[in-house]
Parts: sequence; C-alpha cells; structure tokens
Amino acid sequence: YSNPIAKLCGHEFPRDISSSDRYLFLRFVSDESIEYSGFRAVYSFKKLPKCRFNKTGVSGLIHHKEIPAELQNYSIAQEISLDCMWNITVLPGYKMYLNFNEYRLNNPNNCEANYIEVFHDKLSTSEREIQFCGTQAESVRSKTNVMHIRFFAKHDALQNVNFEITYTAFRELSSSKVIVV
Repeated sequence: YSNPIAKLCGHEFPRDISSSDRYLFLRFVSDESIEYSGFRAVYSFKKLPKCRFNKTGVSGLIHHKEIPAELQNYSIAQEISLDCMWNITVLPGYKMYLNFNEYRLNNPNNCEANYIEVFHDKLSTSEREIQFCGTQAESVRSKTNVMHIRFFAKHDALQNVNFEITYTAFRELSSSKVIVV
C-alpha cells in the first residue's frame, strides 16, 4: 500500500529499481488483448550495515555521533537506508527518563524519510511508545527497566542530522515519591 516506485510498461528494458526498505512488492497487470511470453524479474539483496548499541548504567548519553561515519557513507553510496537501534537497560526495579537535549532531522515532517522511535521492552509496532519525525521531540518515561531507541533515515536524509538523548534511571518508592539516581 506504499506509493509506487515505478510503473513499467512497453517494450523498453526497464531501469534498475531499489527499494528504500527491506520490502519490495511487484504487481503484474495485463489485459487479454495481446499474448506474449510473459516477463522475468531478477533481484538481489543489498547487505544492510549493522548499527546496534547497548547501554547500561544509571545514566547515559545517546548521540548521533555514535553512528560510525563509514556506515553513513556506505548507506549514501549504496543508496540504502540506515537503521540504528540503541538498547538501554537499567537495574531491575528501576525505570528511566529520556530527555532530548538536541533534536534535528534532515527532512522534518517526512516520516517516511527519517524518524526516531521509542519502544518499551518489546520491539513491535504495537509496543511503540512514540515516533518523532517532526521538528520537536518531548521527554519520555519508560514503563520498565528496558527501552529501545530506533533511528531510521533514508540515504538522502542522513545529512545535517543531530540528536542527543540523555537517559536517567529512577525508582518509584510510592505513587507520590520518586528517587532519581
């Protein structure tokens, strides 16, 4: 149900097509007026670079500068998306605050081009807490001691990205008292 990348018809040999994500769907439509032998499509997979980080401790920093330059350059050169994930775990019984100290995406308000997502302990769309793709990001509070932050950008949305996120562990003593470590 995405926007079509290309519509190919006629007798000309089509150009190469690359998907911007890990999926590519092909839909064949024909009328019954002329019979030909059909068509053939050849595909290959581009290897996506791994971009994973694990964070622990009572506080820490997540920064766009942690993404190695060679990963960004590879994404741009190969025209593939960059998909990075930070897994944060604090002590059991604690929760955490995420605070965006800096936040700027290359293509704000274009959620297909670039975004930052925050997940609780499970990585699924239904467990996603929030997605930031506009011009501002707000603080987030975890439900457990585990959170995941995902940064996604298409190859042409990697320039001028700037984000810095601080996480801080805290423990709730009662419904009215909070201890920040």
